[in-house]
Amino acid sequence: MDATGRHQRSRRVAVIVGSLSLVVALIVALIAYRDDTSGSTVVDLSTADSEVAESSTSSSTSSSTSSSTSSSTTSSTTTTVVAPTLITIDLAANVPQLEPTQILSYPIAPPGDLFPTAYARTAPGDRIVVLDDVTGVIRFVDGTTLQEIAEYPTDVPTIGSPSFVARSILVGPDDVLYVSEGSADPGLWIVAYGRRDGRYVEMARTQHAVDARVRLLRTGVGIGDPPLMPYLGADGQPSGAMLDLDDLVVTHDKSDVYTIMRAGHSWTVTYLYPPDSGLPDSDTCILCATASLGPGKTVVLLNHSPTTDGDLQGKVTILSDTVATYDSDWDYIGSLGDKMLFERLDQDSIDIGTVAI
Repeated sequence: MDATGRHQRSRRVAVIVGSLSLVVALIVALIAYRDDTSGSTVVDLSTADSEVAESSTSSSTSSSTSSSTSSSTTSSTTTTVVAPTLITIDLAANVPQLEPTQILSYPIAPPGDLFPTAYARTAPGDRIVVLDDVTGVIRFVDGTTLQEIAEYPTDVPTIGSPSFVARSILVGPDDVLYVSEGSADPGLWIVAYGRRDGRYVEMARTQHAVDARVRLLRTGVGIGDPPLMPYLGADGQPSGAMLDLDDLVVTHDKSDVYTIMRAGHSWTVTYLYPPDSGLPDSDTCILCATASLGPGKTVVLLNHSPTTDGDLQGKVTILSDTVATYDSDWDYIGSLGDKMLFERLDQDSIDIGTVAI
């Protein structure tokens, strides 16, 4: 999610949500099918009723898969990919509210109108990291016990610096931090930080001009293969490390239409915005969706929909054999085992929550 979208949402939050006592299960109650002329399934969120879970108040989605196959070659393997499941998501429809079970909360400076003041992410080794972008301190937390393992000062730009964290932080092999940063210069930077004498310091950087979310790939960090930066070791040199990750391929064919491929599964998703949303026409995308690897073979899409008060509502879509969309005030940050993890910037805290699937 971009920094502006996160802060438009964070201004709506006026209270701190305490620890939840009940585990919230992901509910997909009733599934509506509507076959189009090509034999694929179109999901109409406005025609199904459902109980409440992580997005608004009613409805869910599903998908069916064609029996025909085609061959698709990724950078690392050749995989037979089932013909795409066609999905239409009406962003004006009522959908369930997804409310993760809160497991962690750290105090932060209240987010302002421009940039987040904290970031969270899952990390290798079943851990969670939380970066305070006011103090520059990063915390490592055990994802099972939820106990803090360590914290370190960093040289990551803090609020008020000429550079700033533009999108997110990532933790790769050897606990190297990869930070997407912006500055007064054109384009964005991927900056690698390694731990030296108990502090994270800059080791390398590379500039890029593609305004898209940076991800951990098999052999490095980037938007798609080949990586923009290979994984580095503690000495700042390429380490040759590899992560056991599925390839996630996202193509954007035309306005707000995405094709997503993972592990032989393929989905083509069309977002429908309200006709009176006030958003400009675009040949590509207006409020562009981001895709992330979810637990198992799932993919998590995040988009935003205009509301009547002029703000933006987060929309989380989970792609698997069935497809479900939810409203949410939380952002997806990764998975640990079969659990999806989310973060939320509250008025003066960063909260971490989970949903089991």
